[in-house]
Amino acid sequence: MNPTVSIIIPTYESKYLSLLLDSIYFQSYQNIEVIISDDSVSNIVENGYKNHKVNDKYSVKYFRNLPAMGSPANWNLGIRRSIGEIVKLMHHDDWFISENAIQQYVDIITQSKHPTLIFSKYILKDLTSKREHKRECTVKEFAKFTNHPDYLFKNNFLGTPSVICFSKDLNLFFDENLIWQVDVEFYIRAAKQMNNVFYLEDYLVGITIEDPDQITNSVVKSNPTLKVKELVYVAELNRSIKTLLYLSRHLAKENLRSYFKGHSNVPKMDVIFVYLAFAYFAVGKKLMNLRNMSET
Repeated sequence: MNPTVSIIIPTYESKYLSLLLDSIYFQSYQNIEVIISDDSVSNIVENGYKNHKVNDKYSVKYFRNLPAMGSPANWNLGIRRSIGEIVKLMHHDDWFISENAIQQYVDIITQSKHPTLIFSKYILKDLTSKREHKRECTVKEFAKFTNHPDYLFKNNFLGTPSVICFSKDLNLFFDENLIWQVDVEFYIRAAKQMNNVFYLEDYLVGITIEDPDQITNSVVKSNPTLKVKELVYVAELNRSIKTLLYLSRHLAKENLRSYFKGHSNVPKMDVIFVYLAFAYFAVGKKLMNLRNMSET
């Protein structure tokens, strides 16, 4: 098998795009299409890709979004525009470390008879200071995630969407109601829909840190109550006791943090309502279990 791998690159005024395109150009696997879905106002991305040698080797499709889609709608648009059997999402300021990265993803997916989701180790790097940190999850952590995906709500030890690769026939898209929790919610939902979830032991992707254009910097920091609102939203979608316990811990932390920073628009009533819902649900579940035990 020689499946087409669609590398989806959602972009916005990216000054590091050439680094990613260089890493794609040197991939050992050849059957690749590149989808650039551009939210930029300027022509920096369009001019950058047009003059790059990657066009000589792969099919590169460029789309300018007018109006801009924003994240994660732009990610989903790139996936819908792709024709490959395998989807590899890459943020515009990240890159492939290994020339065999795509080949490793393809090997796993083609050997599997079922839809597959793949994670890998990655390296965080500040491109200005050149400081870098290796990131990976332990065998124990990954086992907890595969056995109980909601465990990831406790702590995202898997990384950003640039570390994932998945079968397109999963028909999965990112929840456009989310920004901060969008990756975690996607990983959990995907893992619940399939049995084939893999973690590659090699460092395959580099992730840029301390870039002001990143979502966590440009959106989350400018909207301090966003985390609380998204936790409330995710809590309404996930009703298991363990999930609610993980989320309630985050809710308490983020609500207190916002309170002490003086953000008066923290939705405290929403948080109180969710806490009461947690308690009601947990007690109801416990009573149901006790009733089932007594009947048996």
